[in-house]
Amino acid sequence: METDQPAGRQEIIYRYAAKKAVEDLRSSHAIDETLQQHLGEHPLLGYCRDAVNADDKDMLKKNAAAGENPLTLRRLCLKLLRPFEKDRDVKDFSYTLWKTSPDYEIKLEVLWSLLSYADLSMEIYADIGRHFDAANWDKWLPLIVEKLEGDRDEKNHVKEIMKRYFNL
Repeated sequence: METDQPAGRQEIIYRYAAKKAVEDLRSSHAIDETLQQHLGEHPLLGYCRDAVNADDKDMLKKNAAAGENPLTLRRLCLKLLRPFEKDRDVKDFSYTLWKTSPDYEIKLEVLWSLLSYADLSMEIYADIGRHFDAANWDKWLPLIVEKLEGDRDEKNHVKEIMKRYFNL
């Protein structure tokens, strides 16, 4: 029975940290950078996703697009938008952010949403190829490796996308 208590305490801490982070985002309060890094990873990411709702989409888009925000916060917001990727406003936002962001880290986060759209234009496919080709390997490969550190479901999803679109 004692082995269940620490896991229960850990879950309480995760839920609290995620809820507090989402509340801070909603009220435009800063989130500690160290905490931001952990919020974007399993298992805290799941707890953060549980804490957001459709009313948070505009706030998440605003924070993800704000170039002055730390990359960890911007990436977290993009990950939190993923459950809403079928919504037209989120889809349009993803296209726009792909076209306008100079950051590989942001492009990589947006890439996973873009590749889930069946109506992705050939222009976007060509642009993805230009950014994620062998000539830019040193820029994007470390990000792919980092991405694969996620939970098992996310890892399998990423592998399937890479196989389908990049013939790996």
